[in-house]
Amino acid sequence: FCPSRPHICAAGSSNGSLTWWDMRLPEVPLHAAQTPKLAGLVSGSTEINPVWEVRFERAELSSNSKMVAKSGGLPLVLAGMENGCLSLMGADGSGINLIQEYSAINSFDLDASSGQEIICCTENEGLLQLKR
Repeated sequence: FCPSRPHICAAGSSNGSLTWWDMRLPEVPLHAAQTPKLAGLVSGSTEINPVWEVRFERAELSSNSKMVAKSGGLPLVLAGMENGCLSLMGADGSGINLIQEYSAINSFDLDASSGQEIICCTENEGLLQLKR
């Protein structure tokens, strides 16, 4: 769930899509970003890249106002993917790779105090630290 808008949640799927939901109206998703835009972040690849984990970017760190505007005002999310990318994603499918690793990003967590530090666990039992 989004910390600044607790009625909005986002989910990733094994087919490589990200979906934003308004839990006040859960019958229909607010928006979905499909695989080709997500996969295209990595060397023009068009393969399906499952999204293993999704977390909302802290509102005060969403400094990329163009991405937020293109996303229809929906909050940006961080997505850990099978292709080894941890990406900042907008609802329009645009994104910025923060990390590109050789094995899947299976899990990650954000520093609760500032959101400036991210710890990731990879499929090969690696531990990555990103300071922004």
